[in-house]
Amino acid sequence: MNEMNKTDAPRKVLNQLMRNNSYEISHSRDINLNNVVLHSHDFYELYFFISGKAVYSVENLHYNLVSGDILLIPPNVLHQLKVTNPNLTYERIVLWLNPRYVTELSTRQTDLSSCFFSCASNRTYLIRDYYLSQKIRDHLLSLELLNSNQKFGNDIEREQKVQSILLDINKYFKSDGFDAPATNARYARQSSMIVSKAMDFVEKNLSGDLSLESISENIFVSKYHLSHLFKSETNITLHQFVLKKRLLYAKHLIEKGSAIKELYLKCGFQDESTFFRSFKSEFAITPNQYRKLLKS
Repeated sequence: MNEMNKTDAPRKVLNQLMRNNSYEISHSRDINLNNVVLHSHDFYELYFFISGKAVYSVENLHYNLVSGDILLIPPNVLHQLKVTNPNLTYERIVLWLNPRYVTELSTRQTDLSSCFFSCASNRTYLIRDYYLSQKIRDHLLSLELLNSNQKFGNDIEREQKVQSILLDINKYFKSDGFDAPATNARYARQSSMIVSKAMDFVEKNLSGDLSLESISENIFVSKYHLSHLFKSETNITLHQFVLKKRLLYAKHLIEKGSAIKELYLKCGFQDESTFFRSFKSEFAITPNQYRKLLKS
């Protein structure tokens, strides 16, 4: 669906939930869109940037976008977008993919989800390649058109188009032309050393003391300076970042089979009620509902 939105206030997306069990595609244009808050989701996301002026951040990596950029976002990876010139039309195509659906499209020989795992392991989320970009844009526009009606055979063509998108991207990742370290070195800007150290400390101590005082002491910086710098670079407070990371860890533990009643302690929460309330607020679902969803 094509959309043109004009908004006076920043639009902040807290929960992005798929309503379809296979995929969802959106082609959007916005004017006066400011920041999308740092968030994550359970599905794969393919983001295709068309126009505007924006910075896409994934954890502590920041990409100044140019037309044709492709970003692959694996599940449970924190990311956000900042439109740096809201007066320009911001246009993009976003494809959401249910992991189970991608598994169904794959074969024993060809795992179509491997490109997302490659992004996560290499911490390289951007693809900037002219020829691949043209192919993926054509695929996405064709898929959008196929999605707009229910003509005979369109369901098969849609599935084939999704397979083609994923196959072309996976082939690129496995080609000699893809170099993860070089891509990050050339196109990614890292957060400042202080913010990166704070993020790393949080990641390694999710069940421990992650107060502002504790983090600042462990990375040898003033808590006031850390607090100001973190908010300036990420658009959220350090406390909010810690909370998001702990809740993502809780989801991971649920997926691994941990008992729900033990989660709040393992994830650094002081009490069970605060944990349940925070989980529901962040993901629009309770821990128990999430476990049932995984089993369904």
